[in-house]
Amino acid sequence: MVEYQGQSGEHLVRILLKLAGKINAAVDYQDILEATAPILPDCEGVYLLLCENLDFEKANYMEIVAAANVSAALTQRVGQRFYKQDFPFLQLTRNDRLVVVENIDTDDRIDDLSRAQYEELGSRAFLRVPFISEDRYIGSLFFKYGVSRQFSIQEREMTQGIADLVLAAVKRIHLLHQTTTAVEAQRRALRAEQEARDELAVLYKVSEAVQASQTFQDLVQAITPLVQQIEKINLILWENLDYHHASYFEVTAGVTAQGFVNPIVGSRYSPDLYPISKVFNQSMLVIENIHTHPLVDPVSRLGWERDKILALLMVRLTQDERWYGVLSFESTTPRQFSQREQRLTLAISELVLGAVIRIHTEQELATAIEAQQNALLAEQAARQEMAQLYQVSKAINQVSDVNQVLTAIKQLFPDPIHVDIFTWEHHDRSKATYLEATASTDAELPAGTQFPIESVRSLTNLGKTRFVAINDINRPPWSN
Repeated sequence: MVEYQGQSGEHLVRILLKLAGKINAAVDYQDILEATAPILPDCEGVYLLLCENLDFEKANYMEIVAAANVSAALTQRVGQRFYKQDFPFLQLTRNDRLVVVENIDTDDRIDDLSRAQYEELGSRAFLRVPFISEDRYIGSLFFKYGVSRQFSIQEREMTQGIADLVLAAVKRIHLLHQTTTAVEAQRRALRAEQEARDELAVLYKVSEAVQASQTFQDLVQAITPLVQQIEKINLILWENLDYHHASYFEVTAGVTAQGFVNPIVGSRYSPDLYPISKVFNQSMLVIENIHTHPLVDPVSRLGWERDKILALLMVRLTQDERWYGVLSFESTTPRQFSQREQRLTLAISELVLGAVIRIHTEQELATAIEAQQNALLAEQAARQEMAQLYQVSKAINQVSDVNQVLTAIKQLFPDPIHVDIFTWEHHDRSKATYLEATASTDAELPAGTQFPIESVRSLTNLGKTRFVAINDINRPPWSN
């Protein structure tokens, strides 16, 4: 600090000591300016400018980080940057301990480019107090005047006298900001790491459930933890699992917030009812409100309104340019889908698609195996019937009595039954007056028993029918 003599010097020292307490107590750049602005009370504005990375030689710009004694309009300049190439005057005076300009128009040190910048700033005269630390120009205090002005020796000494105090405070606050920023960055990194761990844990748990899924409904149930407070999750698949060869899509599986199967499972829809499918080209489509999203057309909106769906998060299930279907997370109210929800649903989509292909293949294979088994059973049954018919035919050919024929025929039926033979009178139904029991295995129906034509009238209406099965004699096929 400069030694001052006389009354004015002692007065200056007292002022500087008083300012030192306020500057040292400053906790931010604005506090520094509030403390220093009163030393030039007629000043229109005081700015604190700092070089990029606090090093003028390596900096591209200087930035206004705080302002005091300025109007609301000038306060808006906080954050404004001034690039070195636009201020050659800064380069010229970077090593000066104090820069005094009483009139930018008459000061021959100021070049035209710098003068234009000062005019844009509204400054016709100024005092600039550079901050130099270890031969590095780190910034300056800028006292601005909109008109030309002369600065007294005492004003010059006063502004120069606070330079070391302000420099120390700036370095301290800058270090505090760096420390605070580093701590906050570390805190954010730890929080992000914890969130990542939580997401991995959720994905691991869901992945296990997805891989264990045996049906499409199991699959949808497995992914419910991915999105919180969602009303419906649906697995929608294209016909033949291929959008380009599909005439419809089907809600193959679905679950409600209560854990029940979605009632619309099994419903099929034409793509024409949802034209948005034609512009759904990205891996994920987030619709937080069907009434405001730019891609939602009136026809698709009507379909969702019919199902009371107002917000959706849809993930495409694609592989090798083949679109298999969609995972649809649906809300009955407009809502925002968090970045976490979007990350998780997108991350699980490939695993879900793998499960869809696996389950579909397993179902097709099970259907094919069942069809093959049914065919084998039918073939086996046919062979057994042929063998049985052969044995009966053989037995019939070897007997000479009609009752023995009936006994042979009974072998065709596993349950105890009776076999009867009836003939029309004179073997002519059109002229018969009765139907006669020719032979029977039923002891209660002796041969020769005759039934008047009126009691068997319904039989006469069968025409040329060669075979009639009556499972219930109270409800014969001709009862209607």
